[in-house]
Amino acid sequence: MSSNNLSGPIPRQILNITSLRQLDLSNVSLNGCLPKDICSHNNLQRLKLLSLGSNKLEGDIPLSLGQCTQLESVDLSWNNFGGNVPREIGNITQLKELDLRYNNLKGMVLSLYY
Repeated sequence: MSSNNLSGPIPRQILNITSLRQLDLSNVSLNGCLPKDICSHNNLQRLKLLSLGSNKLEGDIPLSLGQCTQLESVDLSWNNFGGNVPREIGNITQLKELDLRYNNLKGMVLSLYY
């Protein structure tokens, strides 16, 4: 669904798709914040790819992102995320790619190379 005319906040209904493996909403003019419970209570527990780059998302990266332990690739680049990079991202043991470039984040993230 990347690069289409979708805009506005991330639809909460997406969190209810428990079998979802890939979510690519990059470059579609999304705005607002990531839901605080994005990966809690069985939300998106099977997700392997989360690509939300090149949007207008803002706020903190939710701590619950670390509960999506099956994630292999996360792209949150080119947004307006702020605050600290959550340590909970370290719980995502399958993670091979993490792109947080071009945000207003603080803190340190080790580079991942595989």
